[in-house]
Order: sequence, then C-alpha cells, then structure tokens
Amino acid sequence: MLDTLRDEGEDVEPEDVRRTGFCQTMCVESGGPEPGVGCAGRGIITAINLLEQLGSVRLGGLICNSRKVDNEKEMIEQFAKKLGTRMIHFVPRDNDVQRAEINRKTVIEWNFACDQADEYRALAKAIDGNDMFVIPQPLSTDELEKTLMEYGLMG
Repeated sequence: MLDTLRDEGEDVEPEDVRRTGFCQTMCVESGGPEPGVGCAGRGIITAINLLEQLGSVRLGGLICNSRKVDNEKEMIEQFAKKLGTRMIHFVPRDNDVQRAEINRKTVIEWNFACDQADEYRALAKAIDGNDMFVIPQPLSTDELEKTLMEYGLMG
C-alpha cells in the first residue's frame, strides 16, 4: 500500500492496493517504510486512513508476525486495543518461513506438517471465524511513539 501511495499519490482505488492471495483471499499489505526509516505502525496508520477514505471499510483485527523482540505480543495487544480492535493471532517467528521462501513456496506447500504450517492453519481459522469488524480509531504519531516507548521498543 505504501509503495502505491508513493507512486500514485492519494488518488487510488481499492483495486490499486488489494491483491488476490492464496485460495482467492483478498489481501492488503500495509507494511511499513523502508527498513531504518520508521516503524511499521506508521504504515498501518496510513493504510487505515486510506482505506477509511476509500469507503466503509471494517478492520477485522491485527495479526502479529513476530520478530522475537521483547514485549512484542503485549505491545501489539495494547496497540490493537487503542485502535479499537484486537490481535486475532500471534504468528511466532520460525526459520521454516525462510526455508519455504527460498523454495518459492508457501510454508504449507513446502512442509505441510511443520509447526509453522499449523500456525498458519490456526491463523486461517481465526480469520474465518472472526466476527468482530470495527472502524479503527487512528492513533497520532505521538500516541504511537508513546506506546512504543512504554514497551521498550523505542530509543
């Protein structure tokens, strides 16, 4: 999404930022700025603001793709709460993801029986069974930075 905004400006349509993923799932990747330039939270806030401008969009929750940093799960839960949503799944970091990527496959395609494949199946069930959809309450940069500092992830 952020790449599209940088390239196209603010005049985008939903089809400009969504892609069809595995098993026809509609996906929007908010990502973050280039590494070392800022935090992904700013990317998420930008994505939420843009999706809100594009129509009556609802947020089903956050998925934490773990980086194995201190207090990560607690920080994402607090961030979700401040947005008015919840974390629907915490995906632990696992080297099987990189092994699958090297083989140009999803984790489930690469090794159906590994623990990380089980995590993605649990994530899919959490998404499919989710019935909480909200219009998120965007955070200011100051609120985001305060949350990051509370959990020891800034400076």
